[in-house]
Order: sequence, then structure tokens, then C-alpha cells
Amino acid sequence: MNKLVRVVLQTLSLIISNTAMIIFVVLSGQEYPNFQYSFAFILSIFTLIANLILHFIFHGLAITVWLHDCLFDFKTTGLIGFLWAFNYVFLLVSNPYVPGTIQTILNELNLIVVVVVSRFFLKSSYHIGQYIAVFLTLVGGLIPFFQADSTTKASHIPTWVWYIFYTVGTIPIALVNIRMQCILQKHRGEKVSVPLMYVVINWWTMWVVLALFWFPGMSDGKNMWPEFLLGIEKILSFSDMGSCWTWISMVISIISNLLTAYISRDEDATYATIVLALAPAIAGVIMGIKPLMGPYYTPLGWSVWVSMAIVMCSVLLYKFIGVYSNIRNASVNEDQKPINI
Repeated sequence: MNKLVRVVLQTLSLIISNTAMIIFVVLSGQEYPNFQYSFAFILSIFTLIANLILHFIFHGLAITVWLHDCLFDFKTTGLIGFLWAFNYVFLLVSNPYVPGTIQTILNELNLIVVVVVSRFFLKSSYHIGQYIAVFLTLVGGLIPFFQADSTTKASHIPTWVWYIFYTVGTIPIALVNIRMQCILQKHRGEKVSVPLMYVVINWWTMWVVLALFWFPGMSDGKNMWPEFLLGIEKILSFSDMGSCWTWISMVISIISNLLTAYISRDEDATYATIVLALAPAIAGVIMGIKPLMGPYYTPLGWSVWVSMAIVMCSVLLYKFIGVYSNIRNASVNEDQKPINI
């Protein structure tokens, strides 16, 4: 398949899958506000099992398709698993307390983390216009903090604190994408099993999720462990819409993660993050359409519309400047080639 066609298909698939995942995660939070910690734990186990099956389908029983020197190395898969656990727990537990439209905006802040880390640790270079776009993304992401929403689960913790917790949950994904880019691009020419990598990553994630039990305990107190066990029972029962939305979001999450890994390998983490940044904006608009969302409809306040407009324009500006800079640099390099006489 032509590389351009492959990248386009991967990009469109990632936008669609990530948009759907965001919406179904929000729906799960609305139906199961007390069972999101259970969701995080089951997600790590389900992701491990599903990717193990995918590995056997595509690579058979051969473990040698992955890298012996880093498969069980904490600096690679272990570190990613640790970061992913923070994403699972902080993001999902905060989910019922943060309106869906606000979640979509806070997810955009990943772009800032990727640019900062890429600039200082990967020595990537950016156009001044891209730095302006990143700053505007930050401004747009902060606007919702000034308008609280009353449609979320009640909590003794202030709404703006949950906004911060949710933001903390989004940051690890940006770091994961960068780390994945480094690993996959370093071994681009080797026969690497991405599903097997996710198996080992989620092995670490599963245990770290359990170690983070104190975070859901902040809001649920002594009821945390009974609700955790009841949540596992409810999710595994397939007995109501909450269980349905949770399982759909987990399946789509696996697809989205695999697509992100392949795009990070073929392009880079910044491009993957830009693609991911489009999905929350689309999801925010969809969740604001009452005929489509029905009882899950989320009203869009003035801050949401302003924030979404700023963030969306900033993301498009960032990508446009990047493409323009690449074309210009290619043109300059072509002009500077020596002429053979």
C-alpha cells in the first residue's frame, strides 16, 4: 500500500476511533459514576488479554518478534505502564465530576506537553508560529475553569480541583506517545510486535492501578472497596447500558492505542498528538447535539464554545505552519544543491 494512502487511512481511523472512545467513556461515567476505578482495573486486564490474542493472530507463538533486551525492562515497558496507570485512574475517576465537553477541551493540552518534551529532550525544532499555537491551546484549555458546571456527580471536592485531576490524567498519554515513538522508530526495521508490547505494558499497568487505590478513596472514602467490587460485578454482568458503554469504550480504546503506536512509528508523536487533538473537538460538538445524544446531551456554555473555537484554530494553525515550514525548507534545500557542470 502506498505510504501516503496508509497514513491517511491511519489518520482518519484514529480520529474516528478516538472520537468514539471519548464519547463512550463520558457515557460510562454518567451511567457508572461510582464504578470508574473498577473500569480502570478491568481496562488494564482486558487490554492485556486482547493484545495477547492479537499477537498470537498476527505473529503466532514467536516471542522473538519483540526485543529481548527491553521487553521486561522497566525503563521501557514498565515506565509506559506506570504512566498509563496514572492516565487510567486519574482520568476515569475524575470522569463523573468533569462535564464531557470540558473533558474534550482539557484533552487538547496534550499538545503542549508533547511540544515541550520534544523540544527539550528530543531536540525537535519548531517554528515561532507553532509556539504561538501551543500558547493559544493553553489559553483555550484554561477558559473552562472559569465556568463551573452543575451537571456532574456531587462531590465535597471543588469542581475546579477535579478539573486539575483530570488534566493530570491526560498528561501521561503525551509522555507515553513520545516514549513509544522513541522505541518504535529506533527499531523501525525490525519485526516488532506492537500488541505484545502492549501486553507487557498493561502487566505493569494492572498492578500500578491497584497501588493508586488512595485516589478514588479521596471521593468515596470507606465505600471505595465495596464499590470497587460491585463495579467489577456490574461491568462483567453486561446487564445495563453502563456496562455496554464501558465495554464499547474499552474495545475502541485498544484500536485507538494501536493506531497511535503505528502513526508514532511511521510519523512522530507530535503528529499523532495533533491527530488526537482533533478528536476531542469533534466529540465536544457531537455531545452538544441534543437530538443525537438524547438523555446524555451536555449543554454547551459560552466558555465551552469559546474554548473549543480557540483550541481548534490553534491545532489547525500548528499543523498548517508545520506543513508550510517543511515545504519551504525542502524548497530552500533544493535551491542550495550544487550544480554539476
